[in-house]
Amino acid sequence: MIINKRSKIAIGVIIFLELLFLVRAYFIYSFLTNDSLTGDGVHDPEKYDREFFSTIVYSILIMIFLVVIGILIFKKRTCEIED
Repeated sequence: MIINKRSKIAIGVIIFLELLFLVRAYFIYSFLTNDSLTGDGVHDPEKYDREFFSTIVYSILIMIFLVVIGILIFKKRTCEIED
């Protein structure tokens, strides 16, 4: 079996934390795009859009990397235990 119980738990934790990060990032993005709340007087939605999307892309890539690493580590440990 490629994914054992430990791998499922690790993947679940990583995905849960990623979802929390994405929700947090969206709230920050919403806060920054609403100029009346920021009070900085600079309304540049393109800047915030670029930063938001680059943050989301980097975050998803890091999550995928961590999931793959988690699967490989737990698979390796499972194979060592079975041998």
